[in-house]
Amino acid sequence: GVRGCEIWTKIGGAPPLELSECGYQGTDTRTPYLLSFDGSEAGQTVHIIGRWINTKGETGPISETVSATIPG
Repeated sequence: GVRGCEIWTKIGGAPPLELSECGYQGTDTRTPYLLSFDGSEAGQTVHIIGRWINTKGETGPISETVSATIPG
């Protein structure tokens, strides 16, 4: 009954504590999911959160935050 995984990101600053601090990137239904960034964002930290969504549109809890440096 899983539809996919919502992908949420925040660039820079402290890791987000909730989704309202993030921007929605899309719902991944197949791996891998490839995030794209502007060249001006190179070297900054991106914080990524996932959240499962089922075929009824019901969402699960948010994942732990994963942080990475945006390559240049």
